[in-house]
Amino acid sequence: MSNRLRKFLSYFLMLSMVLSLTAALALVDGAVPAKAAEKTYTFTDRNGKEVTVPVSAFASSVVSFQHGDPWMDDELHMYPSIALGIPDYVEVGSNSTGDLCMGANGVLVLQFDRYITDGEGDDVYVFEVGGYVEETKVEVSNDLKTWYELGYVRGNAAGLDMNGIVPEGSKFKYVRLTDSGNNPNGGWPGADIDTVCGLNTAVIPDEDREEEEYSFTDRQDNEYKVSSKSFASFVVDFTPGDPWMNDDWHMDPSLAVGVPDYEEVGRNSKGDLCMGKGGVITLGFDIYINDGDGNDIYVFEVGGYVEETKVEVSADLKKWYEIGYVKGYEAGLDLKGKVPEGSSFKYVRLTDTGNNPNGDWPGADIDAVCGLHTTTKATTTVKAPGKAKISKLSSKSGKLTVKYKKVSKNRKGYEIEIATDKYFLNPTSKTSTKTKVTFKKLTKGKTYYVRVRAYNKVDGQKVYGEWSAVKSITVK
Repeated sequence: MSNRLRKFLSYFLMLSMVLSLTAALALVDGAVPAKAAEKTYTFTDRNGKEVTVPVSAFASSVVSFQHGDPWMDDELHMYPSIALGIPDYVEVGSNSTGDLCMGANGVLVLQFDRYITDGEGDDVYVFEVGGYVEETKVEVSNDLKTWYELGYVRGNAAGLDMNGIVPEGSKFKYVRLTDSGNNPNGGWPGADIDTVCGLNTAVIPDEDREEEEYSFTDRQDNEYKVSSKSFASFVVDFTPGDPWMNDDWHMDPSLAVGVPDYEEVGRNSKGDLCMGKGGVITLGFDIYINDGDGNDIYVFEVGGYVEETKVEVSADLKKWYEIGYVKGYEAGLDLKGKVPEGSSFKYVRLTDTGNNPNGDWPGADIDAVCGLHTTTKATTTVKAPGKAKISKLSSKSGKLTVKYKKVSKNRKGYEIEIATDKYFLNPTSKTSTKTKVTFKKLTKGKTYYVRVRAYNKVDGQKVYGEWSAVKSITVK
């Protein structure tokens, strides 16, 4: 090969490489980035089958919750939002977190961000806490009106198949769980729900999703524009009054959640809950209601005249603040001067006064309840308690008793830690509302280090005070 030909081929090869590189860079520069894959969750069902689903296939919001009777009195298991999202059940000593106690005959309605469809095998899976699934009826709906009963999860069966039960090609956004009432289970009556999952799901198109804003004019001609999330999203409790009524269109407490949907139907109506004379309903919100400019809570009561109803608010279902009464043409109330400054609330309780007989619709007729000034986080500032102080340590028969002085301000309880090293690398801890705690089954002759701190808690937000000075004792 001549030198001239060798140079020509070398030049041609170099030119080809440059052109290829330029084309590749141009392709990269103009390419559309691939959409990030959705996160998935993998679990093994009770039949030993490994299942992988999108994280968004789990229940995303609570539509309504009517706890059963008997129920329980433990905050770790009372709030329906516990049943949302991926499984998060955790054992904590003799108790647990992450599961909702339904109570005997309790009813829970959950909403999903994806359509649940009929696919191969089971289509709905219920994560029920414990080794045995407590009998629970499962239904699905796409409009909260027409429900299809899929059957019961019970024993070791936690999944159900839609095939042959729902119309072909159907898709659903809601699942309703009803405890059978056959599961007394001592302190945890009824099914204990961690979460619910759709095993065969499809993305909900934007046009099928609910509007994010809602506009209305109140009875005083004031215009409001609020988020659809500003409306009550689930029922905590409902006790109908007496007399009440016998009309399915007005008896379900979930009629009072969500955006207003009252509609006249001939001489009747739909979308509103009849409270009954003296009826009481407690509604929960996915957001926080705060004190703003003017009215802060608005009650959508059916008809031209608001039937007298007492309104109260709470952050924890324990401490309630009476805001006043909606009546006549007044359907809104202001929190100012009636609640601690800077407070936030997640619950509204309505009580019919009993002064509204109204023939076949006794009591107030509630369509919806709205927070006019809301935030996604609580505005309440939780103040830290003072520093704790250990007053005495004593030991006997492998036990260690810790006594400490009462912290007077901003204190809900105490956390006590003991460890065999002064750095508390592997401590044993207890919480208590009392000023004395005993640890048992400790190693005799071993020296234990002890410290205590107080904590304050408001609406689930916990703030700790400083640890006490560390003291030590040898266990006898």
